[in-house]
Amino acid sequence: MAASSNRSLWRVVTGHSALRDHALIERELRDSLTRLREGVAYYRPPCPASEKKIRDGGKLKGNKLTLVLEISSHLQLDQEQAPDLFEGFLINAHLGTLGELRERVRSEGGRREVVEEVASYYHSERLHLLRCLKHMLGFWQDPNHPFRDVYSVCIGEITKDEKSFIKSLWSQYQAAVDNDLPSQLSVSEETQWSVQRLVEQVELLEAILLYYKDFVHEGAELVCHAQQLWKNGCGLRQSCPVSLVDGAELLQRHIGHLCSLILVESLDLESILAHLEDPGCLEDHHLLKSDSSSEVEQLDNLFSKWGDQDCLTPVLLSWALLQFAKQQSHTDLEDVRLLGNRALSGGVFQYVRCLLGSPFFSRERPVGGACRSVLHALLALALSQFSDDSLGDRQDLVAIASLTLTHPPLRLQFWDQGLSVGVGLLVNSSLSHFPSSSSLTSLLLSLAGDQVSAGHVWQLLASLPRFTEKLPHREIGTQVKVVTADEGEAPMLKVIKPRSFYTSEARWLGLHGVVLGNGVCGEVWEGWEGEELVSWPLPHSVSGWDLLALEIVRLLQTCPLDSSTDVLVARVTGSIRLVTQLVKSDWSLAAELHHITSQAFSMVQRFAALPRPPTTLLASCVSCLAVMATNNTAETWLTLGQTGFLPYLSSSLPPSHDNLECLSVAPGNYGQLLKMAECPEGGYPVTMAMLDLLATTCLPGNSVVLREQLATVIYIMREVFLSCHKWKFKLRSGRRQLELGLLRFCHDTLQRHRDSPFSLGVVVATQLLSCPGEQGLLPLLSLPVSTLNSLHSAALGTSSVSPAVESVRLSLSILNLLLHAPPTQQSSLLEWNLANTYPHIVSNIASYIYHYGDSRIPIGATAVLTRLCQATPLSVFSCLGTDAVVKRDVFISRLSSRVEEEELKRGVLGLLTEAVSLQPALAELFLSVQSSSSQGQVWPPLSLISCFFSPLRLILHNSITHLVIVEV
Repeated sequence: MAASSNRSLWRVVTGHSALRDHALIERELRDSLTRLREGVAYYRPPCPASEKKIRDGGKLKGNKLTLVLEISSHLQLDQEQAPDLFEGFLINAHLGTLGELRERVRSEGGRREVVEEVASYYHSERLHLLRCLKHMLGFWQDPNHPFRDVYSVCIGEITKDEKSFIKSLWSQYQAAVDNDLPSQLSVSEETQWSVQRLVEQVELLEAILLYYKDFVHEGAELVCHAQQLWKNGCGLRQSCPVSLVDGAELLQRHIGHLCSLILVESLDLESILAHLEDPGCLEDHHLLKSDSSSEVEQLDNLFSKWGDQDCLTPVLLSWALLQFAKQQSHTDLEDVRLLGNRALSGGVFQYVRCLLGSPFFSRERPVGGACRSVLHALLALALSQFSDDSLGDRQDLVAIASLTLTHPPLRLQFWDQGLSVGVGLLVNSSLSHFPSSSSLTSLLLSLAGDQVSAGHVWQLLASLPRFTEKLPHREIGTQVKVVTADEGEAPMLKVIKPRSFYTSEARWLGLHGVVLGNGVCGEVWEGWEGEELVSWPLPHSVSGWDLLALEIVRLLQTCPLDSSTDVLVARVTGSIRLVTQLVKSDWSLAAELHHITSQAFSMVQRFAALPRPPTTLLASCVSCLAVMATNNTAETWLTLGQTGFLPYLSSSLPPSHDNLECLSVAPGNYGQLLKMAECPEGGYPVTMAMLDLLATTCLPGNSVVLREQLATVIYIMREVFLSCHKWKFKLRSGRRQLELGLLRFCHDTLQRHRDSPFSLGVVVATQLLSCPGEQGLLPLLSLPVSTLNSLHSAALGTSSVSPAVESVRLSLSILNLLLHAPPTQQSSLLEWNLANTYPHIVSNIASYIYHYGDSRIPIGATAVLTRLCQATPLSVFSCLGTDAVVKRDVFISRLSSRVEEEELKRGVLGLLTEAVSLQPALAELFLSVQSSSSQGQVWPPLSLISCFFSPLRLILHNSITHLVIVEV
């Protein structure tokens, strides 16, 4: 039997259900194959024959028939499919009792409200169906995915007729663009439908992009689809009114991104790049074959007519590169050059850089990986065919390369290809400007994301052959002289008196200085900004890493910091970030880079106390020390405490469990920096780095609580956790990110130290329990479940986790840890307050059972309710509010669900057990006892929705562990 809803199918496909066995998942996909193959075309438009059939069938009568026909008319859905949709809505999305529903559908206004609720469910079902298809298209070729074999079988069945399948996807996309909205919509409904159309276009185009990642886009079809996308204005031309819809501009821009990526992917630039050295093999390219000349001519004519819309510039540049590779042996390349220049003048690389920064491509998800692969091939081919100084602003090229190289397969590909082709040429060019430019550290930072690449990066700078400085005009004639070069060769400088670089800095570090002896020659050349540079051979006793360390010491010796040192500060910040990433990826490199990482202490001590501290640099230093503390926790904390940066205990009382509230903490330089620099600016990079440092206290083996750690935790909890809701934030997402970081720290600390008699977990628990409810966790747990569901749904479209959803999950987990801690006066007060002062919070927590996106949220909510049943003598039933019956129905529905995760089922069974033992009113609610007039009846009659029957079915089907069954 197929999954009852597309949302359930989505949970099965992504592995978030009780079905983990490959055979069971494969059966679900096989039963749902028609839906997956047809996509949203599975939902047919209404027709008279279907209406006659359901009217004459006799199964639907009265108000139900009227309601189903209204649903069909409003959604433009086939009348035979409308009853199934309505039934699915009742099972999966209706938040009310059947009695309430019957009353609502008696009136026209009530039916209208129900139809709107069904429409929202219908839109969700369409999107979940497309996301199931997209998920499998993204992972069916991934050898590391646990369900790859299952996906591969399903995709093989779906694409058995390739042309029919992809043609259907394109038709569905065009229908989402062209179809008019239903008539007689309110303003809010019109907005909902318009956003739905845009999101469907996004999902369909993302599925098409993932399809062409693995399948060839034939020439004739490419011509047709390129014309189709151009006609649609790459997302700008829409049949629905989107101009006043909030968020529509972002979605339209993303549609333009996807249109561009699909066309660039279809040109298969990776194949051209792989065969540049052997032009004869280019004839195997699907667009360069002799029988493809007609399609190539049509595409050439089409692209030459395209306007200056920015999303078209990558396509123009890609086509110019393809044509250039094809016609290199020809002299007539004027048209190709004009096309390429149009793309460059249109800001193609600025657009690509913006595209890669889009939230839709921000994570390592299939669509994000496909995007990086496509644009990496575009950049690599451009760099292989043309000089980097002819491609526009170098900073854009470096930024694009850095963003694409974060994709792990591209990093491995980079080292296989070397520095003589593609993006390697850009890295090689950046090496020639080292250390006077920060471009190299930016590129290497992206390349250092795994252990293998980190070793390559370290070796690259360890064996650096040359270094660069600006042309020393003042020393010409005294220490160096100009050597006349032959015609066509670069001029040279020759040392006539030994020159030393970084002399005082080398003495500080105990390193060999950079000394150039008499007769050493350096090449003079023009840099990226037009300045004259000299490239000198680097002595064997000095490595590129030594140069980075010397640059850091030069900054430490600079006083004061002002606008003239901004460039040096930026270079040092990049160096610290690079070293941090290297050590994080490969700890064995820590010893080799100790002379750099040790300078982080000096910079924190030197710069944190300045009136205008460089917060970005300090955040990088603290992040570096956080990585070092993962292996040397005590040593790092003690050394950092000696710099005066950390808060410290100013009272003479020895810290203990009983006097935590009495301990006074001095802010240290960090506290001053927080109040004087970060809060006024509205940015908190150092505080976020401090949370990373505090996370090292939760690592296994760190059982001893240092005074530095204790003082820092108390200060963070008192001055940051309780006050951050009042702070200024210059970015909208800044507040949520800081809250999320604080919650993660609290959660990890409580979980790590919950069994210790006196630990940092006790400190965190004490601070959380002693703060007023309106300043602690409770405001986070008052987020309505409807908002939570909306945020989660939006996050699925951007391939990211909503900070608000993650905050609720962590808050529930923290509340559980606090409620299950050893009983104290404060924890008992928390339980009492939840049941008495904040019963609406308990009701809202119970409503999280309606959330299906992340099962950890209803699991956490169920655990909180279970603990309240155990800990408070007051009635939990009274806290559930007027919709207690509805919540009961959802709890039982999820317990009975075939695909629900077992952990949630165990949680619900645990709640039922405690209710029967300690909460009679709650037990009666779940048992759904009916009144009986029969005399002498031993057992009262139970309704069909009683929770009594779900455990019986579980026992009969043996779908949970025997241990849980016996316990219940």
